[in-house]
Amino acid sequence: VGAVDAHNASLPATPASVSSKVPLQILLDFKVAQVADWVAYNLGLPQYRDMVIQNAVDGLLLVELTDDDLLTELRIEDELHRSLILGALSDILGETSRPVTQTEEDAAQDSDAAVPS
Repeated sequence: VGAVDAHNASLPATPASVSSKVPLQILLDFKVAQVADWVAYNLGLPQYRDMVIQNAVDGLLLVELTDDDLLTELRIEDELHRSLILGALSDILGETSRPVTQTEEDAAQDSDAAVPS
């Protein structure tokens, strides 16, 4: 019963009703606060919780977000964080391919331009 226990007691509890892998129909019905909790607690990205709320991202909007939306609208600059969010959404949506981030698209375009005809 030391400083670690006291520290853990101050951490927010993860909402039991929110899961990183939820059925699509339930995700689509998520209110803004539920999306914010899903991103913060279940994906482990609490730094973006307020941006989700400020941008009123509900379940219907969440499944439509692109890498560019995450970067420009939600200001998620970390490519790995965007990839984590898009990957979790891809899993829920049942897509087999991983979403491509903006940086990967730019690299692909650069390599296409460098190929001589």
